[in-house]
Amino acid sequence: MSSVDELLAMPSVTEGTLVECAQRLRDARMARVALDEVIAMLEMELPARMEDDSIEVPGVGVLRRQRKRSTTWADERAAGEFRKLVADTAINKVALNVATGELDPTIRQVGRAVVDKLWEYVPSFSSVKAAGKHDGIDVDEYRTHTDSFVAVIDTLEGEPWR
Repeated sequence: MSSVDELLAMPSVTEGTLVECAQRLRDARMARVALDEVIAMLEMELPARMEDDSIEVPGVGVLRRQRKRSTTWADERAAGEFRKLVADTAINKVALNVATGELDPTIRQVGRAVVDKLWEYVPSFSSVKAAGKHDGIDVDEYRTHTDSFVAVIDTLEGEPWR
């Protein structure tokens, strides 16, 4: 496996045979995975060692402790329950006879078929969360939150390192 330094020092990583280029791609991806692990460990360890929320590190930049919130579904049923509540709310709005206040069972069946088909085509939760919020359904009731801190490095000019 080529080292990161060797790959970066090459004048052109795309020169060479197909096999050589494929090996470089494999090596670069393996290095990226390993470096991502190192970055994650350092981002989690550094905040615990910091005495202040912001420290200027000579030759590096400004090291900042930043709050990070992770969210996950509360349990394996929560995502499905949330989707069902949003779908049922929408279906009931469509099936509601405003004159009588009753739900039309035929329209509910058609609405259910449409929503079920839509889940196949548009499975994105971000749009479902927005629809639920519009109808007063709080996705946070179905999710758990974990707060932690990570380290972020900005240049001395205040721009984030990329």
